[in-house]
Amino acid sequence: MLRVPASAWAPAVEPGGEIREGAWTAELDGDALKGWPKGMRLIVRKERPHP
Repeated sequence: MLRVPASAWAPAVEPGGEIREGAWTAELDGDALKGWPKGMRLIVRKERPHP
């Protein structure tokens, strides 16, 4: 299981520049990219479930 430290998460931003309430993004590196081609980026999102 992959664990992302709380300090890695940043607020998610809508295309218009507004912060999306209840959503965060993080860029993963290190062992998370083991076996991936060089130069690839892995950006993940977490969000509260929608009602």
